[in-house]
Amino acid sequence: MASIDWRPISETSGFVESGVAVRSSGRRLRQRVAHVVATCAMGAWVLLAVVPVVVVIMAIG
Repeated sequence: MASIDWRPISETSGFVESGVAVRSSGRRLRQRVAHVVATCAMGAWVLLAVVPVVVVIMAIG
């Protein structure tokens, strides 16, 4: 379902001039950045879980 832009035409002039592609590429970029940040956050949790195990193994050896 398409969304309706209720803003006056004077506020949407940038949208009309630049077209829909600019808007969707900005959204796509934000989604990609969010995905990268989420991936880094998951990696940080994995690293946080692995470091104590490595420290204990090194302390034993």
